[in-house]
Amino acid sequence: MSTERFEWLEIPEEPTKRKQNHESGAETVMGKRCPECNWLDEETATTCFRCGHRYNIDHNMAGQIANLGVTLPPRVIETPQSLENFFRTHGRIRQPEPLPIYQLRLQAEILRLSRGFDQLICLDEIAVEHYEHQIDTALTALRDMRGRALLADEVGLGKTIEAGIITKELVLRGLVRSILVLTPASLTEQWREELENKFHESFTVMESPSDWRSVREHEDGRWITSIDRAKLKHQSDEILAREYDLLIIDEAHKLKNRSTLAWQFVNRIRKRYVLLLTATPIQNDLMELYSLITILAPGQLGTVRAFRRHFLEQA
Repeated sequence: MSTERFEWLEIPEEPTKRKQNHESGAETVMGKRCPECNWLDEETATTCFRCGHRYNIDHNMAGQIANLGVTLPPRVIETPQSLENFFRTHGRIRQPEPLPIYQLRLQAEILRLSRGFDQLICLDEIAVEHYEHQIDTALTALRDMRGRALLADEVGLGKTIEAGIITKELVLRGLVRSILVLTPASLTEQWREELENKFHESFTVMESPSDWRSVREHEDGRWITSIDRAKLKHQSDEILAREYDLLIIDEAHKLKNRSTLAWQFVNRIRKRYVLLLTATPIQNDLMELYSLITILAPGQLGTVRAFRRHFLEQA
């Protein structure tokens, strides 16, 4: 059994030092009470430690500066010039921009904000089942061909759908306001129904004299007519009297001969964008392709003589 034992030793406590008071010469710390919670803070505190109340620093600092014998200058607030002077330039009221200049600046801003053609924004706005090759065709026509394209898919692959997607995309981006569709006479109603039901774009099939007059009278419009009717004297005068944002031509292989009245009429139509649809861009001769490309991009293939020399005589 262990013989160890423990003893408790009492250690005397050190006497508590009395705080020096004001009479002993200690430095006095100035304080202030919070008006919200009555908490005592230092004089230099900006906010109450307890409740976060913000002290009136301006007043306190001004008092301290005044105690130092420094006189502050009076507060001077400069007010802006009057509205009349604000809008004056060299002594005259600034006039608003002329309307054409304003519209030009507005159009430039719209184009600046338009996203590039890396993706289509119209796909949620159309009621049609589209396929990957149709989306790729629309993107290529818009991005690489600047809206001037020959859509030459085989029959049944959806050239009309591709043209509708391109049209809707240009409309939603604000790049197209006036559209003219030229088709065979038997397809005018079919085109109107397709564009209205699948792409929610309303078109007028031009039949009556008032329909033809509307082409000249209305800046914005969507019209459908047959090439055979459009090339007639009275109708062609109305169509050629203006420019169109978008021209669509179905069964474009009927324009393969540059000497025909139909080709000469279509080639004279002023347009910004143009889509040619045909499953047979070439049937007998490469010159047929030359005729179509001339409508799309005049001068792209050079002169007739140069085209024959490079592509026909060497073949």
